[in-house]
Order: sequence, then structure tokens, then C-alpha cells
Amino acid sequence: MNVLYGILICGALFSQSAYTQQSATDSTLFDFWVGEWDLWWYGKDSVREYGTNSITKILDNRVIREDFAITTGANAGFKGQSVSLLEVHTATWKQTWVDNSGGYMPFTGGSDGVRRYFERELVRDGKTILQKMIFHSITHDSLVWDWTHSRDGGRTWNTVWRIHYQRRR
Repeated sequence: MNVLYGILICGALFSQSAYTQQSATDSTLFDFWVGEWDLWWYGKDSVREYGTNSITKILDNRVIREDFAITTGANAGFKGQSVSLLEVHTATWKQTWVDNSGGYMPFTGGSDGVRRYFERELVRDGKTILQKMIFHSITHDSLVWDWTHSRDGGRTWNTVWRIHYQRRR
């Protein structure tokens, strides 16, 4: 009985740490994201808003496709898609985002330990802005996604949007 209990404890510890250290050049780095998700966040006046995200692997499991939709609130009807992959020639994660408002954003990605991210740099009105989406607090059934930006070269970051993911059952 003690051996079985020890095996169960070790298995539980392994499953809790499955999303910890992982190389940024690992082709499964963003596999935690694959699935059907219900989303929520706080919108204007701290009212909870909702959306969905469907994440699938396509093209011989080499590409991650995202289908995002906002279903309630001021931005209901907003939809976006992304494709993400580990680009083989540079061993760098890449993502391209497009949406129904005409948005287009290219990102590079990776990991800084337990957090996964996609980031980009843009110049607006002559000023450089860094933008970063960070996936953290990752478990099998949930995660938190933060959209952040920095206007001072990355010394300080502001969270603009925090989305809570819950795996659909």
C-alpha cells in the first residue's frame, strides 16, 4: 500500500510540474494550449465578459491554429485567428495573428522558465513599444493569459488585458 501511495504522489507531482521548465526550441512548448477553452476577463466597469478559443494542431501537427471569439460585452463579435509554429531553420517560435478588424501582428515566442510568451516590437508615432502575451499559471484545465506592453524598453511592463482560460468539458 505504501509503494502504491508513493507512486501516486510521484505521479501527482509530475503532473503538476509538467508545465515548468521546457526548452524554447521544444516543438511541444505550446501544446498545453491545444483544446477547447471558455474564457473570461473583466471589461469596462469591472463587468465580466466572455469568449471562446479553439486551439488545434494542423499540418501534420507542426502548426498550432487558434480561433478566438469575444461573445459578450462591448467587443462582442470580434474574432481573430493565429498560426504558431517552431520555425525549423531558426529554431524560433513564430506566430501570426489576424482579425476581423483588419489587425495583423507578427510575433516571436519562447519560454522564460514556467511562462510561455509571444512578443513583438513596433514603432508608433516615433516611439518604440514592446508588446508581449504571457501564458502563465498553466495547469491541464486552466491558464492565465496576459497582454502586456512596455514603453521604456522593457524596464516596466503594464498588463492591459488578463484572460482566464478554463478547459471546456
